[in-house]
Amino acid sequence: MVKSEAELKGIVDELKRVIPETSILLFRGQIEKYKDIRSGKARPNALNVPEVENGWNTIVNRISTRSGNNFKYNHAVLQHYGFPTYYIDLTSNPIIAAWFASNTFTQLRPTTWIGNSLRLQDKVTYKTEVNGVGAKNDEVDPRLTI
Repeated sequence: MVKSEAELKGIVDELKRVIPETSILLFRGQIEKYKDIRSGKARPNALNVPEVENGWNTIVNRISTRSGNNFKYNHAVLQHYGFPTYYIDLTSNPIIAAWFASNTFTQLRPTTWIGNSLRLQDKVTYKTEVNGVGAKNDEVDPRLTI
């Protein structure tokens, strides 16, 4: 278990010394160790309803300052609101991955209305892990998949 940011940076520096300079080192911060890492849409229980996906894309297009319909951009935005996509969150910054590895994604109730479409959207938040192996005070437990 990594106990500090300095220790994490040391481990990453050691990794950088043993991989080719032309390689990209990416990290994924996750609370649990999974046998397979799959995107939301690639999971066995994934539900894909094209009409719902088109509706959410329309909402992102309306609130976005970007011009035109950009499917990849829309899904990148929607993924951060719990919408299943084919993307997997990776970062080149181990500190960002460590944050996600020590904070649990939580859906909150009650739900809230979105626009005037009479649809409900669950509120979400991240909760810092304080029990078990998660982060405590200024300690960082990155549990990174490298």
